[in-house]
Amino acid sequence: MLSLYGCSDKIDNYDLPNSSIYGALLNKITNDTVPTTNNTNAFGFNFPDGSINIYQLNYSKTTSGPQGTSYKQDGTFENKSIFAGSYKGIPNGAFYADTVVFNVDGRTRQDFKVMPFFNCNGTSYRGN
Repeated sequence: MLSLYGCSDKIDNYDLPNSSIYGALLNKITNDTVPTTNNTNAFGFNFPDGSINIYQLNYSKTTSGPQGTSYKQDGTFENKSIFAGSYKGIPNGAFYADTVVFNVDGRTRQDFKVMPFFNCNGTSYRGN
C-alpha cells in the first residue's frame, strides 16, 4: 500500500483573531461593579455562575452559536481572542440585563449595565 501526503507550513488559510474585549458588569442604579460567584466542585474546579454570550453580527447567518465569556468573581471579564467586527452581547446571571450591540476593534472596553436580583445589603430590586 502506497500513501502520499502533502505538507505545508501554511496550516490554516484564516487569520487569527486580532482583537479583545474587556469590561465589567455594572449595577444600573449605583454604577458599582456587580460581583458574581464561582461554584467549586468536589475536585476543586471553579465553574462561573454566568457568562456573556457574544454573537458576531457581520460574519454569517450560519454561525454555529455564541462565543461565551465568563465573569470573574469581581464582576469583570476579558476575552483576548475575538475578531474585529460588530457583536451582540447578552449577559447571563443572577440579574436582569438588556442585549447590547457594540463594535470591537483592537482592545475594546464594553461594560454591561445590569439590575441584580438581590443586593448585598438585602434590598431586592424586583426588576425595576
